[in-house]
Amino acid sequence: YKDPEILQRVPAAFSTLAAVYLVLVLLAVCLISNPPELQQQQQQQQQQQQQKALAQEEEGQLLQRQLQPRQQQQQQQQQPPLAAVLQSPQFLLLWGSFLLQGISIIFVASFWKPLAAAAAAAGLQQLSETQLAAVGAAASACNALGRILWGKYADAHSFQQALVLLSSLWFAALLLLSVAAAINGALYAAAVCLNFFCLGGNFALFPAGTAALFGRQAFGRVYGFVFLAQLGSSLVGAFVLPLLTRQLGVSGTCRAVSLCCLSVVALLLSLKGSRAYQLFKP
Repeated sequence: YKDPEILQRVPAAFSTLAAVYLVLVLLAVCLISNPPELQQQQQQQQQQQQQKALAQEEEGQLLQRQLQPRQQQQQQQQQPPLAAVLQSPQFLLLWGSFLLQGISIIFVASFWKPLAAAAAAAGLQQLSETQLAAVGAAASACNALGRILWGKYADAHSFQQALVLLSSLWFAALLLLSVAAAINGALYAAAVCLNFFCLGGNFALFPAGTAALFGRQAFGRVYGFVFLAQLGSSLVGAFVLPLLTRQLGVSGTCRAVSLCCLSVVALLLSLKGSRAYQLFKP
């Protein structure tokens, strides 16, 4: 972060990004086109259908006005009390798991590059800034891919099973990351990509878990409180992780953080079959 050659190229990077975005926008504009014109008969048929639909819609709106007060009352009754939600074992499972996973998220996002710098300082392995930039780009792609694949796995099986598998894999990936930079550059790149693959999966699994345990109707406000766990993770990342790195080094802290993932696995397996796995009912 202090290399003058790199800092001199930062202003030009913004211009390059702006040019890339401009090209993407222009390509999108070129692909936009009006739908093909309809034949006259098709237009007449469409107009007739629209008139019928409009008449039906007016009747439906009249009926809806009559039923709306009753529907609003039913929706309010279906919304679970917030106090009961925040005290439920389902919420505590989600919140505690996201808190622990959030510590790993912050560590990987903040310290993946210092791990390579620590190995270079020890004379074990050194990667150039260009190589590290390529690793970061590949890791970003794995982050996006992880959200898709982990979400798909949760849809096919369950949120809990997917999170156990993700946390187990992430535990192993963090242990690998703690030593990979000192062994081989390619192994380090693979470890970083694997960690970001697991990192991205959390942002697909926890929304899915919230909807599965509390229902889609209550998803918005419940997930807002679940996501507050990241506030606790951020505080740990700001105050605790720097202390650990001074005491244990970056590699030692990486191994310590891996225990957070292992704790999530233990938590989920210990609660299997309990109320925390079942749909919330106030």
